[in-house]
Amino acid sequence: MARGRVAGVEVTWLLLADPAAVLAVDADVVGIDIPIGLPTSGRRDCDLAARNLLGPARKAVFLPPVREVLSAATYPDANALSRSLTGKGLSKQTWHILDRIAAVDEALGEPPDPRVIEVRPRSRSASWIRPSPNRRSQLPGCHNGWLRHGDGSTSTKR
Repeated sequence: MARGRVAGVEVTWLLLADPAAVLAVDADVVGIDIPIGLPTSGRRDCDLAARNLLGPARKAVFLPPVREVLSAATYPDANALSRSLTGKGLSKQTWHILDRIAAVDEALGEPPDPRVIEVRPRSRSASWIRPSPNRRSQLPGCHNGWLRHGDGSTSTKR
């Protein structure tokens, strides 16, 4: 466990064993470094917007699979299914965490627990944060997604 402040807010970081442990945390907001709100086809607009904003660092935001790919038993099957549903194959990076994405997707349900937000700590100059209560719009296609830039500003720019 680690504690600190992010944008003036007290934050505690926990490393938990499984999605059930995440959902059992007594907190107003729970950030998780796994894609949530998986699409049924195509790509999430929030991931494409994050990649666009990061420019040369765009590969830090990998594209999560469509939900149907979660049931694939092998990488070739998952890759072919992804290609048929999105026009793009599945990255090896995504394949290697597919079991964790599936476990979180199953535990959160649809729609996901509103306390749980997706965070992207490896996105270098941008990260996902919970929107402030006075902001109404969010990145399309993401649950509670805002882009926070390195300078502290936020954006929903595509």
